[in-house]
Amino acid sequence: MQLKQIKDELVMARSGKTVDIRTNAAEKLANLLRKVDPKEIDDQVMNDLITLLDTPDDSVRGWVAAAIGFLGPRAKSAVPSLLKVLPDADCVQVI
Repeated sequence: MQLKQIKDELVMARSGKTVDIRTNAAEKLANLLRKVDPKEIDDQVMNDLITLLDTPDDSVRGWVAAAIGFLGPRAKSAVPSLLKVLPDADCVQVI
């Protein structure tokens, strides 16, 4: 399973030294979560994804939102956080 890789990218998306590094990690997360069975995502990973929505980097938030979207109903717990950041999102840019 790709859980270790997902966790590694979560760490990098949160603590990478530059916004480019963090954005690339968030994009990799989206690509990884596109391929994984949502049932394999544990609560800790889900919580880590949700807390990444609080990052000030729009590009990271956008990719994390996309990553969460690939989890379907498993992502239900992210809805309040997604709704909170939506007014701040630049919806003109498309990822």
